[in-house]
Amino acid sequence: MPIAHQFHTAQIQQLAQQIIRASESIRREQMRASEILLREIEEERLYPFEYVQYRITGYRGDDTEQSMLLGSPLLGDLVALIAIVSRTLHISSSGMLSVKESSSRLGISQRTLSRLRHEGLVFYWVNEKSGRQRLGCTVELLEQFKERHCQRLQTASQFSRLSKIEQHDIVELALRYEGKGRTLSEVASELSKQSTRGHETIRSLLQK
Repeated sequence: MPIAHQFHTAQIQQLAQQIIRASESIRREQMRASEILLREIEEERLYPFEYVQYRITGYRGDDTEQSMLLGSPLLGDLVALIAIVSRTLHISSSGMLSVKESSSRLGISQRTLSRLRHEGLVFYWVNEKSGRQRLGCTVELLEQFKERHCQRLQTASQFSRLSKIEQHDIVELALRYEGKGRTLSEVASELSKQSTRGHETIRSLLQK
């Protein structure tokens, strides 16, 4: 996995760059504040950047024009910010689940796990005794994410178990609906009646 996913918003990317230039105590404090804020973000809501900045740094801007950030990309940007800041700190790998262990615990593929980081799954860069850095996640953070995204993980787990042949067959069937004015969800609903796979699993495949 990369150090962090690409930022969606320049404001959060610039904020991350400001944080990594601060002292270690401030970096740790603001990384923790970012984690707390991340748990409160709702995908469909809009958040003023000044509010996000205040929650992380305690600084209130005086701009009259407030930039509004949509929750869904903001989740991914906060995960990226946390990853970048963590790489500048010495965080022990003790008790930290690896990417492989995390994906196994959630019952999904490592590729799917990487996509979930866009949706708010936090990983730190941690240091092993050898000095090697790797991505790590605490059991607590993993369980919190699992609790908040139970349906999403169930769908992801089912999607991960789709064989290449099943994926190909579903896409082939979906292509027959082309030009009939049906939504992705409607096509997935019809295909689920002809398959052992659920509506959300098929819709996720077609969307991908």
